[in-house]
Amino acid sequence: MNKAPAIVINKDLLIRKPIKSDIDDRLSYGRPKEFRKMVGGSMKDIPGYTYQDAVDFYERALSNEFNWIIEYKSKLIGICRLTLNPERDKARYSIGIYDESLYSKGIGTKVTNSVVEYAFNSLHIQFIQLMVLEFNKRAIRAYEKVGFTTKKVLHNNAQIDGVDYNDIIMEINR
Repeated sequence: MNKAPAIVINKDLLIRKPIKSDIDDRLSYGRPKEFRKMVGGSMKDIPGYTYQDAVDFYERALSNEFNWIIEYKSKLIGICRLTLNPERDKARYSIGIYDESLYSKGIGTKVTNSVVEYAFNSLHIQFIQLMVLEFNKRAIRAYEKVGFTTKKVLHNNAQIDGVDYNDIIMEINR
């Protein structure tokens, strides 16, 4: 069950629980190529994105405890998630923005900063970890602006279309 509270970041940007209209918003993006590449998806034979895919997205977002829809100017533009490990006072973080026209606008940094503040101050998490592909420089810069630092490089950990890439483990401590 989704327990994520709405967090207003500014007049145009907020993160919130999923709502039914997110199905149509998510469907409108299909499978953005840049997004797909940055999360390690194959760039070959990209399948279409169906209405059922969008419904499945919505249902997964509802079922995860701390999944937020990223809403910009009243429309879904992405999603972010905290996966908690309360026994160890830690969490894993992920974010994805589907609207490629909004890349490099500081949205990912603002959303990540808000989620980190919420995790530290409301959930009393002690540290947050994430994994990012080494070639995703834009995301790495955003994470560094929030205070994440590189902890480990997993060499040749990801294979995309037959090519090996490094994953970077980044962390931020309370």
